[in-house]
Amino acid sequence: MGRRLYEHFFAAVRNMGCTEVLAITSLVNKGSIAFHSQMGFEILPGDAEVDGVAVTTNYDGRGGARVLFRRRLA
Repeated sequence: MGRRLYEHFFAAVRNMGCTEVLAITSLVNKGSIAFHSQMGFEILPGDAEVDGVAVTTNYDGRGGARVLFRRRLA
């Protein structure tokens, strides 16, 4: 279901002229990291690395680290 929703979203924003989609998730959400990677998202460089995964620390100003993703739309 998630794949179908993303594909629909990609088509809609591509038609609006968007060339990339950004997403974020928590480092502890390994399922989300795997899903986004399988969907063609790349993990963006962060300011730290935890367990081999690039993270942006203090992302929301509350001390939490987040994994940032980008998928370029063709």
